[in-house]
Amino acid sequence: MKFRSKTEYPFAPYLSFAGALFMLTGLFFFRQVAGIVLITAGAFLCFTTSSVVIDTDLQRMKTCSRLFGIIPIGKWTDYTNCTGIAIVPVTTTYVVHSRSDRTNALESRFYRVYLVNRQMKPLCGLGKFKTFQAARHEVEKLSQLLHLPECTTHFRI
Repeated sequence: MKFRSKTEYPFAPYLSFAGALFMLTGLFFFRQVAGIVLITAGAFLCFTTSSVVIDTDLQRMKTCSRLFGIIPIGKWTDYTNCTGIAIVPVTTTYVVHSRSDRTNALESRFYRVYLVNRQMKPLCGLGKFKTFQAARHEVEKLSQLLHLPECTTHFRI
């Protein structure tokens, strides 16, 4: 059975918004080469995601980037050396500095579910959740699916 999970957007929210503006501007000039380039660049910024595909039958996983949200690029690796699944609290801050000396910071706190290797290091992200309860529910589901225990060691990234 294959399990696929979208883990995150690789670009900051500001770049995703800029991609939407690129696509909107490109629609006005879609008959010219510049319009096609703007639409393509905007679609790349807006729709590119990172994801993980887990094949439980063959015990392998594929950490991949989906270009334009469609084209997966990544390698298959075995997850037999993983010893468990852990929940890690993460805080991410995106900061933009404008030319008028203003700073705009966007901070987000969430919980990430990771596969953990034998050295108790996070190996591969399996999901991103807003609440601890949602992450806990996903860990219970993945623990049954992958036959791996939950790691109770607290990680900070």
